[in-house]
Amino acid sequence: MRLRERLRAFQVWFNPNRRRRAGVALIALGVVGMFLNPESRWTLVLGTGIYWFFTALPPVLGGKR
Repeated sequence: MRLRERLRAFQVWFNPNRRRRAGVALIALGVVGMFLNPESRWTLVLGTGIYWFFTALPPVLGGKR
């Protein structure tokens, strides 16, 4: 399987629903990690979770298109 095909298969598998779940998990992990060890770089995990969560949301929430 070539790289392009593997990337496309991953993009199909990592759909918005899974991206939202992974984002929430990373946000929770980042918050817990910040409380347990505040001097480490948990903000990177938290930032990645926030990015994944908000990019998985629909473009228009409750409005007209």
